Amino acid sequence: MVASLRLARGSLFAGDFRVIRSIGHGGLGTVYEAEQLSAHRVRALKVLHPQFVEDEGIRARFEQEARVAAHIPSPHVVQVIASGVDEASGAPWMAMELLRGEDLEAAMNHRGRFPPEEVLEIFRQLCHAVGQAHGLGIVHRDLKPENVFMARAPSADEAPTVKVLDFGIAKWVDDNRTSQENSQLIGTPLWMAPEQAQRSASIRPATDVWALGLLAFRLLTGRAYWKSAGPPPSVAALLSELLNEPLETASHRASMYGCAGLLPPGFDGWFGRCVVRDSTRRFSDANKAFAALDQLFGAASEDDAGEGGDLLGDTMQLDGVADQMRASVGVAATMMAPTPVRTPPPPPSRMAIGEAATMVGPTPVARPLRPGPPVAPPFARAAVTVGPPVPPPQVFPPPSAPSAPPVGMDLSVPLPVAPRLGADGPPSPGVKMVLGAVLVVLVVAAVAVMLLRR
Repeated sequence: MVASLRLARGSLFAGDFRVIRSIGHGGLGTVYEAEQLSAHRVRALKVLHPQFVEDEGIRARFEQEARVAAHIPSPHVVQVIASGVDEASGAPWMAMELLRGEDLEAAMNHRGRFPPEEVLEIFRQLCHAVGQAHGLGIVHRDLKPENVFMARAPSADEAPTVKVLDFGIAKWVDDNRTSQENSQLIGTPLWMAPEQAQRSASIRPATDVWALGLLAFRLLTGRAYWKSAGPPPSVAALLSELLNEPLETASHRASMYGCAGLLPPGFDGWFGRCVVRDSTRRFSDANKAFAALDQLFGAASEDDAGEGGDLLGDTMQLDGVADQMRASVGVAATMMAPTPVRTPPPPPSRMAIGEAATMVGPTPVARPLRPGPPVAPPFARAAVTVGPPVPPPQVFPPPSAPSAPPVGMDLSVPLPVAPRLGADGPPSPGVKMVLGAVLVVLVVAAVAVMLLRR
């Protein structure tokens, strides 16, 4: 067993890594920034603590982290370059890509809550990594802000890249890859699912979904979901709340913390499919959890834009209806106004009839007319009126001033009566024009009513 293993700056480790500086300490090992001489690249070199070198369980866990991470095909899982055991010290090591930035816990400590669009982008990358692991039957079992790294991009204009760390306690789901019995209590109480605190409970990809729900709540509100989260946190109180107390909705808990209104509409339903004690009722894996979250955030954005958008659309639609009505009325007016309707003359008087007969007929022969059926003269057949029949004219006595009747007129013969509309033939062109105009008005009115009811 190695009593102490502290790598000094400039020292050579495992024959290929020159130590630059120490950049972090974890529960199992120390991480150094080191140059890989064979590749001329700077790496993150993680070395197991000396006190755990002889512990087979911890050593297996350390080696598993390198093996599992190398199997997951996602750019959002930290890349493991190489791994091995140092001959001089006997300490296992792994070389990973060097990330510059901060973990999500540090980011939340100085930023507080995150805007919804940024939360969605973090989850897009996070769930890609975890979802790919789930597809291989790998359950992370320790998703927490400290294991989600926000890697700084080379350009200041680019957003950080999410990298998932520490698959050291990940569990391979064997056989049918749906679940496996838990054999030990392992995880972080603030983020672990109830089945992780219960021996013989089933571990499945949905175990990680529980942590995803809690992470989303923390990012959106800046507060941990659990009331017993501290400070300082009490493990006993956390486990009691985790296993026994009723699980309140996310919006109710946010209101309790004074964070009402920070959660998007519909978040309670999504959170309830993540943080529910029966793992079979959760989203089955990270991919399905993100698909539902993406849909939820998209619907919330449409609702926000829809208040103004619908009003604008309604206004445009009404403007279009008004334009169509104005056009229709204009057409009707154009069809009706310029068309002259010939007004029939009033019933002719006795003198007018005599004068008309004199003007339209040839000079009559001065002999009495034979009695016979009355025949309407040309002017009478042309004078068709709309309305009640014209009563037969009365025979007036001759005027006081002496005047002779026109030659050829027999005043004893009654004048013919103008036929009623439709009684003796088709209506005249003037009547047809009036009826057509009325029909056009009715059609335009019906079209306007239909457009207004849309």
